[in-house]
Amino acid sequence: MEETEHLDPEFYRNGYSYLNNHEKTRSSILETFSGYFELFDDPTIDAATARSDFDLRQLRREKITIYIGFTDDDMERLSPLLTLFWQQLISVMIKNLPDPVEEPYPLLCLIDEFSSLGRIERLRRSLKLLREYRVRCVLIMQYIAQTYEQYTHDEAKAFTNIKTKIAFATEDIHDAEYVSKLLGTRTVKVSAGSTSTQTQGYSESKSYNYQAIPLLRPDEIMRLPEDQTLIMRTGHTPVKAAQMIWYQDSEMKRLTCGATPVPQQSIQHHPFIHHKSFKPSLLEVLET
Repeated sequence: MEETEHLDPEFYRNGYSYLNNHEKTRSSILETFSGYFELFDDPTIDAATARSDFDLRQLRREKITIYIGFTDDDMERLSPLLTLFWQQLISVMIKNLPDPVEEPYPLLCLIDEFSSLGRIERLRRSLKLLREYRVRCVLIMQYIAQTYEQYTHDEAKAFTNIKTKIAFATEDIHDAEYVSKLLGTRTVKVSAGSTSTQTQGYSESKSYNYQAIPLLRPDEIMRLPEDQTLIMRTGHTPVKAAQMIWYQDSEMKRLTCGATPVPQQSIQHHPFIHHKSFKPSLLEVLET
């Protein structure tokens, strides 16, 4: 290691700690370490993470939009990279309370297919805290049950107990029951027994009482039309709203712009990383 000058000082510190372990322990550490960094053996990932054309510190200072997209088959493979992005983003956003003059723009994090992205622990722990730093999150998920695949029921409350919820027709009975309970109940007058009327000696009786019934039953939620949505906000009465479809609205269509141009990546094989003839093993680097 004394002969290697291109590595980060933190690498040296951890490298010496690694070398001081027993051989079996070193083997286990190396296997775990290599597994986490296997993703960066992909030249495309290496190129995408080699440099950045945006600065996370400028997100509330300038009008910036960052798009992160990947195909379904890459979702699991790229999960560690996405987790790293969220960790960096949240760390930058909560470092200092934003100055309204210097940082006038609030930040919106719109996360589609949230339940399929794997466990993002930093986001779970910071979700309610982010509000104080003018950061809002919109989490879009197909089924609530998917969240329990990554988090325990108690941990998932960080996402399900958010202030505003919007629900659409669902095929999942458990989600429909959950939304039905959130909507609450209404009171209706029902007849029970009989009322008394006397006509020429004949008597008939009826009695009335009041009972609570769901505002919408689970089966009614499952049958909601495609253009209707339910909006539930803490401290407010729930709303059944008509969903606006942007491409059917002339004003919304006018505001849309074309596809964002994607800059071309220059994928270069770094001799130290990608060329086998120049690629020493991590163990060789540490023991040099």
